[in-house]
Amino acid sequence: MFHHEIFKEGYWASNEDLTYAVKALSGSDNIGEQLCSTVLKSTIKLSLNKAAKTRDNKRKIFGRDKWYICNSSNKKGKHWYLSHTNYNETTKVRLWDPYKDSVLIQDVVDSLNTIKPPKDWKIEVSVEALGLQADEDNWSCGIICSYLFLRMLIKHDHNFTQMIVPKGFVTLMLMLFYMRTIQQRKVNYTDPFELSISEIFRKSFDDSIPEITNFLFAKIHEFETICNISPYFLYNI
Repeated sequence: MFHHEIFKEGYWASNEDLTYAVKALSGSDNIGEQLCSTVLKSTIKLSLNKAAKTRDNKRKIFGRDKWYICNSSNKKGKHWYLSHTNYNETTKVRLWDPYKDSVLIQDVVDSLNTIKPPKDWKIEVSVEALGLQADEDNWSCGIICSYLFLRMLIKHDHNFTQMIVPKGFVTLMLMLFYMRTIQQRKVNYTDPFELSISEIFRKSFDDSIPEITNFLFAKIHEFETICNISPYFLYNI
């Protein structure tokens, strides 16, 4: 049982939460920061314009794949989705929405379709609604997208339509969000790699969730004791 606000239904994961958790589980510092849709649009425009300037730029940029967990709003969080961009003379931007429809990211699609690539180049935008997030669930989209991102990064699995997010993954992510807050309190900075859980996760993926969850429970208890924080856990899960 959890009592901290992070564990209450409806907690909205921030950019910092998701970045910390994905880095802790992947062990990779080169994953790119989370982006909002307006930054995604400008990133694509800048990359295409740069590629058009010189042959060397074109060689470096074309064929490159960029994956991001994005938010549909550049202000207060609205809805998280996953994006993939493959740069070429026909640049393809693909978006995945955790819901069974893509209503909440239609503005993103419309905005991306206004990009005017350099002469003779094209941009194609497509959306796939996955149905992994229940209609009444208005908060776990960021966690779902993180799972898909990690599957892609570690398992090289892009077939998201066949995926099911393990129930324990949501709890694991919430524990990592909380770990970030108390790590900040303990040492005044956050270091996702200090947890040393990525090797376990990369090796066993879904099967590692119970082991990592129990490890985090012990680590959180240790930090709470050191920082003199009242425990938010009633018992070990």
